[in-house]
Amino acid sequence: MSNEIKKLPHRAEPSSRHDAELVFRQLGLLAAASLVWLLMACSCLTGSANSALRLQQISGLLLSGFFLSRFWQRMRKIRYRAAEDCLLVYAVLLRGWRLAARYPLDGFAGLYRGGKGSIAEVWLAGKNGGQDVLLDRIFLGTGALQKRFAASLADLSRATGLPVFESGEAT
Repeated sequence: MSNEIKKLPHRAEPSSRHDAELVFRQLGLLAAASLVWLLMACSCLTGSANSALRLQQISGLLLSGFFLSRFWQRMRKIRYRAAEDCLLVYAVLLRGWRLAARYPLDGFAGLYRGGKGSIAEVWLAGKNGGQDVLLDRIFLGTGALQKRFAASLADLSRATGLPVFESGEAT
């Protein structure tokens, strides 16, 4: 094993950087699922059923509502501000988005995709052995969402000027 240091690509020139905002999840699908859940809840609670069936309906609603709320709580939005040269990560609340983290990009060498299978993670790779930072973790499934994810990662790379590394290349 050689002790060579890999030469990593440099950031693009500042003139090519621009503000960008990315949400890796399908907001429309999540909003539609929430609406369907609310309609089912109203239907189950206003319908006539015996107590055993009502208990099953309520427990099903609570369980599905729990998982639906977890999807909403894990929603992240990544915004790049060129003027400040930093990435802002927002989390969703009932009243809208709140700032969850702020990362100045002078301490990072690039972006990379982590995760296994259909779980994708967006990471900032630390410079000179610095700590990597997880920006978002999502379930991609197959098809269109995977293509959209790859395009969004490329858009984020173009906006920030940070190169996109392969998973093994960033460490």
